[in-house]
Amino acid sequence: MKRCSLWLTCILLLVFWFSLLAGSRALSFAMDEPLHIAAGYALLALGQTAFWVLPKHGHPPLFNLLESVLVYLEKPSIPIETLSGWGENFVEYTALFFPYIQPMERSEIISRVPVMLMSLLLVALIYRWTVRLTRAPVAGLLAVLVLTFDPLLRAHSRFATTDVGATLMAAVAAYMTWRWFQVPSWSRAVILGLCLGSALVTKFSSILYIASSAIIILWKLIATRRWEHGAQGAISLVVALLVPWAFYGWETGRVANFPLPVPAHLYWQTFLDVNRSAGERIFIAFGELRFGSHWWYFPLNFLIKNPIPWLIAVAWGGLSLLKAKIRWQTWIPVAVYPAIYGSIAIVQGMNVSYRHFLPVHPFLAMLAAYGVWRAIRRKARYLLAMWSLLGLWYIGETSWIFPDELAYFNQLVGGPSGAPRYLVDYTQDWGQSMKQLRAYLDTHPGPEPYVVYYTHVRPEYYGIRYRALSPSPGATHQVTPFYPQPGRYAIGIATLYGLVGRDRMELEWFRRAAPRAMVGHAYYVYEVNDQPRWLFQCSTPSPPLDVQDISRGFASPDLRVGTFDCTRGWLYPDGGNSLGVYAFHGHLLRQPKEFLPPSLRPDPVPSDLFIVRHISDTRLSYWQSFFGWLPAFALYEREAGLAPRIPTGEIGIGSAEDPLLVTPVAGQPVRLAGPLAFLGAGVY
Repeated sequence: MKRCSLWLTCILLLVFWFSLLAGSRALSFAMDEPLHIAAGYALLALGQTAFWVLPKHGHPPLFNLLESVLVYLEKPSIPIETLSGWGENFVEYTALFFPYIQPMERSEIISRVPVMLMSLLLVALIYRWTVRLTRAPVAGLLAVLVLTFDPLLRAHSRFATTDVGATLMAAVAAYMTWRWFQVPSWSRAVILGLCLGSALVTKFSSILYIASSAIIILWKLIATRRWEHGAQGAISLVVALLVPWAFYGWETGRVANFPLPVPAHLYWQTFLDVNRSAGERIFIAFGELRFGSHWWYFPLNFLIKNPIPWLIAVAWGGLSLLKAKIRWQTWIPVAVYPAIYGSIAIVQGMNVSYRHFLPVHPFLAMLAAYGVWRAIRRKARYLLAMWSLLGLWYIGETSWIFPDELAYFNQLVGGPSGAPRYLVDYTQDWGQSMKQLRAYLDTHPGPEPYVVYYTHVRPEYYGIRYRALSPSPGATHQVTPFYPQPGRYAIGIATLYGLVGRDRMELEWFRRAAPRAMVGHAYYVYEVNDQPRWLFQCSTPSPPLDVQDISRGFASPDLRVGTFDCTRGWLYPDGGNSLGVYAFHGHLLRQPKEFLPPSLRPDPVPSDLFIVRHISDTRLSYWQSFFGWLPAFALYEREAGLAPRIPTGEIGIGSAEDPLLVTPVAGQPVRLAGPLAFLGAGVY
């Protein structure tokens, strides 16, 4: 059994490696990758002369160096000091640096290979640790299976960022702390210090690993009351602090609001600056733009961005661990790391993306593997059948979304297509799908598309001929928000839902339109082939759009504009043969169930049944629910070629001030409440 488990583990590791390679080839550079590569390249090329990039970039240097080393060896002569922005503007320097490392496909793979190797090492380490904890190779195999098909780990193992590096160093530091806790020694203390120091120069959140190790060391000292254990713990912490000092050139200096010089002052100053930036982070939840920290951000992500079988296995593992008679001295040191990191992450709300919760996932994989292993040991047929089905579901679902695991959401929110109603953050549309967009455009010939993007990597780097549409960087075209001009549009999720750009309503029409295709679960493709010929505004209580608003919002040069009282009569221009739009003031509309979040509320409906009957064949194409420069208003789009659906069997009666709709009964007289007034007529 042991030999069989080992062979199966090796096969799973190979599957994991080749899935990372194949997926990496299918994905373009993501948002943060150019920044990490440009920073690492500068440090390799110029050493301390390039230290100005560290506070601008906001990341420690270790993994940036690893990711850029092959790029530097291939092209060591890039004149980075002559690039505009050098020494002052890191983003501008990165934008001008990137064209030097083309072709992109080659730079992608050589910068990502170190990350993929680190990810493979992480999975192998978790296998070893799980086997040591349970003394069961099958449990280690199950942990490898969980990690191999974990969408979050697979997604970020393909990008040259620091997320996998921080996760690996968290696992290594926790493992070495656990080893020292089991059998303390001076050599293990020094190795632990080196591991903690390496974590510090990987990502600033690694400060939490220092705190976790300190708690475990203090616990050991209190439990044993042996001075050498305290001394070994102190040695570990001293060595850990020496590592960033060495990386930052053994320099000392002052940190803001601290009176004395400190070693590696640049490191600590950058750490403080990054920590203060938490209030600038934004995301969209349930249709609303959110700023700063929110405690529920990670719990929400946890529930909707992990496969349901994974959630069941983790919960099962937690219950199994609570019920089992185990040596808590063995498991508690394992739990300290994810407990502290997870708690701080939730309370502080590091809400850039769920990727910041990745360091917790290897520990959850161990927990899930433990629970499943305990279940299958019982050899109960129903348990074997249940976990077999859940395992197939887990493997099949992750394989189905390959290579777009970055945009994964589970069935609780309807998968990737339904997720924007609940959550939109940057990593759903991180710029990773430009290769897939190019492939789609190649296989579906058509007009040169309007493309909306926000990343440092431009579509032309991947051979896409396009027109940049606002709010893209350097946009050359503006969208007409009420109805876009004819053409093909490719819009990323982040910009479509208003995470990027100054005006969230700029792309409202597209959010309510049906896309032609979804590319890479990140780009929506639209085809606009027609233009409205008329715009009729209801004059009750007032027309919501003036001449300037109409000119800005519609591209049609010959748009026929008119007003009518929609509470007294109706207009069907051209007998319904042309595309057109009705506009209504917000006071005519009501949105039921206002206690629900905006994205989960049903569409607004007119409060007047007469209006409801006459827009039954239209589509809500634009809805501004708030009063600003314009009043709250809605646009209802009516397709061309639809015959007017005039309510049958109804007669308009009443006064001009109080029109009524009644259905006469055959053989009965029609009773009038007052004098009749002629309201208008139409011939069909």
